[in-house]
Amino acid sequence: MTILGIDPGGSGGLALVCNAAGESFARVYAMPPTTRDIWLLVRELGRDADKAIIEKVGVMPGQGIASGFKFGCGYGGLLMALTAADVPYSTVAPAKWQRAVGVVPRGTKTKTQHKNALKARAQELAPTVKFTLKTADAYLLACYGLL
Repeated sequence: MTILGIDPGGSGGLALVCNAAGESFARVYAMPPTTRDIWLLVRELGRDADKAIIEKVGVMPGQGIASGFKFGCGYGGLLMALTAADVPYSTVAPAKWQRAVGVVPRGTKTKTQHKNALKARAQELAPTVKFTLKTADAYLLACYGLL
């Protein structure tokens, strides 16, 4: 099975992960900068994906109106890109997928500490892949989809 993991937002990313008999790979990408570039990447990766897992997100407390609107538009755009590319998808809350892949949800950790723990877990699972803070969550979301 091949899963497309998507961590939405400008600091997010996409990851295509395959864990099938005789074939195993992980390809990770930072979120492209434009709507068109996002569509082109989702369309390309969607050709190989059996399904996608996208993080279920909302506006963060304290987030400004303009940035919240921009984030919501981007999230909706990702859902539409998956629909247009004919990739079935499901959403999952951060705490659920993080526990499933072996990372304790944020709790009292700072955001930076938590992101570094996620990156370390991704690196542990796929030591030959070069992860960034933008791509680690997407990879772990795809791993969650393989469970």
